[in-house]
Formats: sequence, C-alpha cells, structure tokens
Amino acid sequence: PNPIIQATPDDQNQVAADSLEKGVQVILDTADFERVLRRGLTTTALCGVSIIRCRMTEDGLKLDHIHPHDFIIAPTYGLELKDAHLVGHRFYRPRWWVKDRVKSKVYDLINEDEADNLATTDPDIDPAGRDPGYDRTSTENTSHSDNDSIELWELLCRLVIDGQRQWYRVVFERTNGKVLSYEAYPYSRPWYFDLRFHDEEGKFWPANSVAQNIVGLCLLQSNMFNLLVAGSMATAANPTVITGGSLSFGTQKIKTLSLGQVIESPYDLKVQEIPLNFSAQYMPQAMEFIDDAIESQTGIYNQRLNADRKSGDVTATQIAAEEQAANQNEGAYPTFSADFLERIAAFIQELVQLHAGAFRSYYQDSLLPEFFASIRARVRWQVTGRKQGNSPHILTGKLQVALDVAANPLSGYSYQAVEDSFMKSLQLPMSTEGMKKTQ
Repeated sequence: PNPIIQATPDDQNQVAADSLEKGVQVILDTADFERVLRRGLTTTALCGVSIIRCRMTEDGLKLDHIHPHDFIIAPTYGLELKDAHLVGHRFYRPRWWVKDRVKSKVYDLINEDEADNLATTDPDIDPAGRDPGYDRTSTENTSHSDNDSIELWELLCRLVIDGQRQWYRVVFERTNGKVLSYEAYPYSRPWYFDLRFHDEEGKFWPANSVAQNIVGLCLLQSNMFNLLVAGSMATAANPTVITGGSLSFGTQKIKTLSLGQVIESPYDLKVQEIPLNFSAQYMPQAMEFIDDAIESQTGIYNQRLNADRKSGDVTATQIAAEEQAANQNEGAYPTFSADFLERIAAFIQELVQLHAGAFRSYYQDSLLPEFFASIRARVRWQVTGRKQGNSPHILTGKLQVALDVAANPLSGYSYQAVEDSFMKSLQLPMSTEGMKKTQ
C-alpha cells in the first residue's frame, strides 16, 4: 500500500501528521526501501537476523543491507542496539579509495605513507553470504597494489572523552590496528536496525533461523511429492512380462510400452501384467498437515478470510468473529517487519530535524514546505494495515453496523457524527476535512 507508513499525531494535529507522513514516504521510495527490505527478509530467513543501516549522505538517504557475519555488537546480551557499548560492521575498500580519503582529510589520523602500508585482505576469507567459488577471475593473477582490498570496520562506540560519555563513530583498520578517524555521533540511537522474526531470551544473536526450522519439513514435503508423482506414473502403466517372442517394428525392438499403444507381432505371445498397488488418497491430507506444521514453525499464516462478502448481509457478531480470526492469523513476518519499519521512520524524522538543509537541497521539489514545517510534530509511527482488523472489508462492516444503530430514531447517536468519527479513525493519507459536502 501507499503510504506504507502512517503518522498518528499525539496533539490531534492531523494536517501536520499527514504532511510528515507523505514526506517520509517520498524519502523511503527514493531510497529504494522495498528492494532493501526484500533483501533483508531473505537474509533473515536464512540467518535468523539481518541488519539495515539508515543514514543521510550527500546523495540523499541511503539504506545499506549488512550481512550478520559482517556485523558486531558488544555485549551480545540484550536486544536493543541502543543499549550496546559497541556496534558496527565490516566492509572492504581498495587501497586507492582509502588513500583518496586520507588526502581529503576524511581519514585524518593516518598519513599517505601509512595508507600505503596498510595490509590487504581477501574478502573471500570471511565470505559473509558470498560464494567464494563463484569468482570468475583469480585475485592472485589480476590484483594490483592500489586495487587490493583493505578490511575496514565502521564502529559506533560509547567512549569517555574529556570526561563525557557519548557515542562516537570510529573507522578502524583491523589487521594493522589503525584508527583512521573518529568523530562524535550526533543521533540518539545507532543508525543500525535489526530485522528478525523472533527474539531470543536475552540474546542479540538468534540460535536458529526460519530456514533451519523448516528444512526437514520441506525435505519431507519434497519426498512425498516425488512419491506422489512416481507412484501415479507407475500405476498408470504397470510392468509387463512378455514370453514366446518379442515386440518389434521391423528390426527395432520395443523395450517400453506407452499408454494406448497398439503393437502387432508375428509371434505367439503371452503377455502378463504385474499390478502395482499404490494409493494416493491420503497424500493431500498429509501434505496439508505438513503445510500447517510449516506455518506454525515460521509464523507465516495463510489468510483465509472472505473479502467478497456483501456489505448488506453483515452482523456485528460476524464482524467480531472475522476480526478475531484475522488477529489469530497475524504471523511473525508482518509483526516484526512492522516494528522494524516504524523504528526506521522515527529515525528518518530525527535525521531530517538535524539535516533539514541537506534534505531540502537534495530532494528539492520532492519534499513540500509543509513537510519541513511539520518535522518536529509529535507523532507515533505505524505501518498501514499492520492489524488485519484494519482491512477494508472488516472496517466497512463495522461502519455499517454503527450506521444501522445511528439510523434508529430512538438511538442516542448522530448519523453524521458516526460518519465523521469513522473517517477520522481511518487515518487516511490526507485530511478528511476537504471531503465534506458544502452546505
């Protein structure tokens, strides 16, 4: 849906919240958030956790996917990144890239001679999700000193400098133990966001992953499907024993019989069919049981709600039952993904507050003045459609029941007031005041 994130005002200023919501949506779209999210979800399914970094650069907001093998956190107990003493990630850059930053004083704690002597590292030693055997060329034969990769770490550390404890951003070259640069980190929380499908008790790193949980079930399902196909094919054409001659077309002997084939032979043949007993009647039940087991292991549930029910046949009891079923069907994927996205939206709001000029310069006409005027509005970020009870057919059913009550002459409710309250509760991506009829 668009927008994928909505702002709920704490001060009833819905107009400011709408402007803020639209601007954050534009920023996310420009940063290609959906592609990064899909990549992160894949890594999370395989590894149990994935890391996304959100930062403002000279090229606008940038979202980086970081494999967990390239991420560090200390201590490892606890789940909140903002409570850690150190978080960061590993990355590789060619020597010329490092030397350029030394010359421009971005890395101001080493000189050019020291940059020339930094040790180089083969990234395939710690592949971090890459296949080391997939390389098309040999680095030993094609590398050059300025093109060799240097292993760097970008760390956010809680340090005490001049008697004050705060976050600092440190760039560190591990092999030689060289600190290339450090600076005060200006934000309230680390710019890393962890995407996971379940929480370990008191641990940041998960013990297993979705893939580990279901690999045995998927193998069993694959074997059953192969058995279903092979068994059905075998019973469609049973093995046959032929005595007293052979089947042939001219000089070519027939070794297999196909279905519906008619063959003549000059020999006095005796043909005996060997029946095979295979029944697939319980296979669908068994495969459905496996599907249910996979759903319970992954937290991904099929939504079996009837969205086509006509609004004229709805009752309050039906709506309550349908909403309860929808809530029970909420899986781990949408729940954890929603929390992840809400944290990123709140962080983007903080980035814009601190870098309003940079956002104005880069996005220019994409972000309206109303967005920057609303950037300090107090809002709660929520993913649209996060609750299945907010699905359109459930909301429409609720509205119909409420209007039926208000239409009763003896009711204490105003029909118009019910409509107004309902429109405000929808939290649409625009103000509802302009939708009202003119008198």
